[in-house]
Amino acid sequence: MRVDTAIALIGQLVYKPGYTLTAEDHTKRFEGTVKVTLHYQAPETGRENAAEGYQEIINTYAVFPIAVADLTGPAAAPCLYRRVLDAILEVEAHEAREALRVQPTLWAPFHPHQLDGIDLWSTTSSSTQRPELLRDFQFGIA
Repeated sequence: MRVDTAIALIGQLVYKPGYTLTAEDHTKRFEGTVKVTLHYQAPETGRENAAEGYQEIINTYAVFPIAVADLTGPAAAPCLYRRVLDAILEVEAHEAREALRVQPTLWAPFHPHQLDGIDLWSTTSSSTQRPELLRDFQFGIA
């Protein structure tokens, strides 16, 4: 996919209220890439705000490169959208890791700005349940 095509396609995307996406040519830094900026609103997730339910909202952003030169054929646009959405999901996970806290200390076990939080996130997995059990968990639910 051409960089200018990717920029135009990303410019047409809509996400949640308060979120905007922009894309620009990033080929001077990385061949065949666009630089995508996601501007969004998020709660101020400092420990001091956790007890009050994160009432303060801030405007923030995330920037990420997306390779587009390898996208070809009829699935090129959906593949681009998937790459953008995967990046957005990483941003959402980052914000969730900041917000999840444990009472009574309001410790954030997976805080993405703390080395211990980064380490815990990378050494644990959401797929720790045995897959053979998951199939049976859907039966007999009242």
